[in-house]
Amino acid sequence: ESVSTELNKEVVALLKELLRFQARALAKDPAKAKAKKRLVSGLREVTKSVSLGRAKAVVVAPNVEQVGGDAGLDSMVQNIIATARDKGTPVVFALTRNKLGSAMGRRCRMSTVAILDYSGAEELFKGVTKAAKALAKEAE
Repeated sequence: ESVSTELNKEVVALLKELLRFQARALAKDPAKAKAKKRLVSGLREVTKSVSLGRAKAVVVAPNVEQVGGDAGLDSMVQNIIATARDKGTPVVFALTRNKLGSAMGRRCRMSTVAILDYSGAEELFKGVTKAAKALAKEAE
């Protein structure tokens, strides 16, 4: 779960590019854009997309607070991570909750973001997954 500044920059660039594509599609055809989202955020949306196998990758902020109980934020995030790993979906630990929210263009904290479609940003996506794998190997 180590995070590097290089990985953070690549994740922010990828998220901003995907948000730009999503905004462009929304301006063109709002109904079609809602049906073909590129990113989803929020614990319920991310959980649903991961469990249905729609998520291509999951970005998780490593600074999630520990909360007791089964319905706590940390246990929900751990559930998302476990489901993603079972499905073979890459899990990228990057940014902080505040930075993840601002990268998504919102003024709130976010714990997870699921990438549903990265077409048009393949190089950025490959860079992010490669950097995340390299960090995971270093941590072992």
